[in-house]
Amino acid sequence: GAEFAAKEGTGAFAKEGTAAVAQEGVKELPKFTQTTASIAFKNGPFAGKTIGEVAAGLRRGAINPSQLPGGVIIRNGQMLALNTRSALALLRGGIDASKWTIINRTGDAFFEKLLTERLARNGLSELGTEVLRISGAGKNASAIW
Repeated sequence: GAEFAAKEGTGAFAKEGTAAVAQEGVKELPKFTQTTASIAFKNGPFAGKTIGEVAAGLRRGAINPSQLPGGVIIRNGQMLALNTRSALALLRGGIDASKWTIINRTGDAFFEKLLTERLARNGLSELGTEVLRISGAGKNASAIW
């Protein structure tokens, strides 16, 4: 299976030996590439914290947006997010897209395959989605706190 490593201090996924350039000043928001996400971060410095807790930290200024870099792939002109919880926390934290740190993974075979499989698993086209259901709040419930 694929091996992931949470990059120390970032919460971003990277394949061993993969390099990408981080860029700031993004003008558009990436679309989500899955239809559901669990309520809490699984890796990185925010592991165990909920999306809502991280968003609140962003709003208070206790968390800097650069601490949530987000991997993306651009397909057919559409920016697609690889880090769902990070993207949602930035959105909920009211962080303007121009302040996001984006890691462009376009053309990286590992991440391209990951994205293709994720879109297929979620029944999504290469346009992604703007709608996301948060899971982990109990049966038939969706919540963010």
